[in-house]
Amino acid sequence: MLRTYSQSLTHSFNVKGCGRPKLKARKRAFPSLDYTTRGFSIRRGRLRLPFGVSVPVVWSRDLPSDPSSVRVYQDSLGHWLPSFIVRRDVQAAAEVEGSIGIDWGASTTATTTETIYDLPYLGHRKRCAAQLAKAQPKMSRRLP
Repeated sequence: MLRTYSQSLTHSFNVKGCGRPKLKARKRAFPSLDYTTRGFSIRRGRLRLPFGVSVPVVWSRDLPSDPSSVRVYQDSLGHWLPSFIVRRDVQAAAEVEGSIGIDWGASTTATTTETIYDLPYLGHRKRCAAQLAKAQPKMSRRLP
C-alpha cells in the first residue's frame, strides 16, 4: 500500500532562514515513494513493489528485524534506493559514577571540573571569528 508520494505540494517544504516555509517546486524535488508492510515484500534479495516492479537490493548489513515500511527514493544521479524502517532493541547506557562540568571559554577552549580533561586554546577563534560573530545573534534568537 502506497503511504505517501513526496512530490505532492502538501508535503514538500523548503525552509530557509526565518519566516513561513516556502513550497518546494515539484520540478526540483526528487521523487520518493513510501510503502507499508502490505505494499512490499523482500524475496531472494530483491525488493518487490506493486505493479510487478522488482528492485535489486545491495545489503550493507543484515536487518535486525523484518522491515515495517520502506521508502524508495531517487538520488541526484537518477539511481533508485530503498531505505527500510526496522525495529531495534533498546540498549541501556552503561552506569557511570561521578560527573563532570564543562565551561566553554575564550582563554581555554573548554574548562572542566577535572583539570586533566581541559582543552587548551589553539587559536581557532581568530580563524573563525567572522563565522562566530554571524552565528551568535542567530543562536540568541533561538534561546527562550
